[in-house]
Amino acid sequence: LVAHAARLGEEMKAAPRDAAFDPPYSTVQINVFDGGAHGNVVPHAASFFWEHRALPGVRLEDCVDRLRQHAAERLLPRMRAVSPAADIRIDVLARIPALGADPGSAAETLALALAGRNATEAVAFGSEAGYFQGLGIPTVVCGPGNIEQAHKPDEFVELEQLAACDRFLDRLTDECRNPAD
Repeated sequence: LVAHAARLGEEMKAAPRDAAFDPPYSTVQINVFDGGAHGNVVPHAASFFWEHRALPGVRLEDCVDRLRQHAAERLLPRMRAVSPAADIRIDVLARIPALGADPGSAAETLALALAGRNATEAVAFGSEAGYFQGLGIPTVVCGPGNIEQAHKPDEFVELEQLAACDRFLDRLTDECRNPAD
């Protein structure tokens, strides 16, 4: 099943792409694998933690469905021929929908004005933003830091980025107190 998940990830590299993202395709990665006690003993149980990051417009459920189909059609019959009690369970712990670009939305227009920028960029990490967008709420993600320094030893945010964030939040507070229209 791990090998099949890795193959799905490889297939996604050839699927529709979006150059705004890095990488420009949906991904599957195996993050943690656990099972067994010794090299010469078939484990009673094994598990792996995997993650699927989908581009906007790619259904998260399709990847899960393909894993479940592979397990049911290809793996479980062979496993149950050895032990009828064998099973494969795929639990979805979280579904984090991608945030798609929404050019000209109220959120984008406000964020660009407050940040003093003329364009947005896409980021390849998950946040709650896709949930809000799915509810019809114009949404953007903005803030200090760079993903290149995140999720690793000694991660950091530069002080100048924090100061710029403070200025952005001050402008946002002023805008909320005194809306233009």
